[in-house]
Amino acid sequence: LESDYRFMDFWGTIRFELAMTFAANQKFDDAVDLYRLVDTTYVRTEQGARAAFELGRLFQIKMSDYVNARIAYTHATVGGPQDLTQEAQRRVTAFDKYFRLSDQFMKLDSMYFIADIDSLWMKIDSSGLSSKKDTVDSSTLTAKKDTVDASADTAKMNPVDSSAITAKKDTMKASGDFIARRQDKAAVEPAADTASLKKSDGLSDPRPVQYPLILAKPRKDTLVASLGNLSYQLGDLFYTDLDVPDSTFLWLNQALKLGLDSVKSVRALFVLAEVARGNPDKHYGDEKDLYRQIVARYPKSSYAE
Repeated sequence: LESDYRFMDFWGTIRFELAMTFAANQKFDDAVDLYRLVDTTYVRTEQGARAAFELGRLFQIKMSDYVNARIAYTHATVGGPQDLTQEAQRRVTAFDKYFRLSDQFMKLDSMYFIADIDSLWMKIDSSGLSSKKDTVDSSTLTAKKDTVDASADTAKMNPVDSSAITAKKDTMKASGDFIARRQDKAAVEPAADTASLKKSDGLSDPRPVQYPLILAKPRKDTLVASLGNLSYQLGDLFYTDLDVPDSTFLWLNQALKLGLDSVKSVRALFVLAEVARGNPDKHYGDEKDLYRQIVARYPKSSYAE
C-alpha cells in the first residue's frame, strides 16, 4: 500500500501503523526510523504529533533513553489534540526536572567521594577567612643571604678600576638627560590610549586573572542529608510524573538508606508498598511487609490507617 500512489493521502497513517507493529514486535530500530519519518514529514500535524509522542514513549519505557525521549516529547507539544500536547508538555517538564536533580546528585556525590582529601579544600579559620598563608622556606632565605654575602666579598676582592667608574658616571649622566627630555615630551604630548596600544601591539590584558576560590570543606553528614533528599525527589518524580517502577524502587530505597525525616520516610515506604502491590511477580518484594513497617514505625501517620 505504501508504494501505491493511489494511497498517498494515507502514507502517514500507514507508516505510523507499521511503526507501532515494529515496536510491538521488539524491532525498536525499525520503529524509531518510521516514527521519525512520520514526525519530520508531517510536522505540526496530528499525525506528526502522535508519532512523536509514541517515539518518546518508546525511548522512555523500552529503551531508557531519556535525552531522546525529551526531544520527541517536545515535538509532540505542537500540532496534536489538546490532551496529547498537554501530556507531552508535562513529560517535557518532568524530564527537565530529572536532568536538574540528577546533575545536583552527581555533583554532591563527587564532593562526598573527595570529602576526606584535605588538600582539595580550603581551610577556614574562626573568622571565616582562609587560614592558609604563604610561607617561605628558611633554607631559601639562608641561600639568598649567602649569595648576597658572596657578592659583597667578591666586590671587596675585585675593586673596580677608576676609569670604569668615570665611564659609568658619564653613561648615567647621559641616561639622566635622555630621561629628562622624555619627561618634558610626555608633559606636552597626551598619553596614548592603552586600549589602542593593546590592539595594535598584541599585548595581553594587564589585569590579573581571577581564579575561582576552592570551596571550603563540607561536612559529610550535610552531604548525606542532601543526597538523601535528592534521592527522595527523584523517586517521587519517577512515581508521580514518569511512571517508571524500577527507577522509583531504586531511588526511594537509596533515600531510605541515606536517611530521611519521618514525613518523607513514611511516604517513601508507602510508595514502595504501592509499587510492590502493582507487581504480581513480587519483583519488588511483598507489599504486606512494607505496610506492617509503616504501622509499626509510624502508627499515628495517615498512611498507617
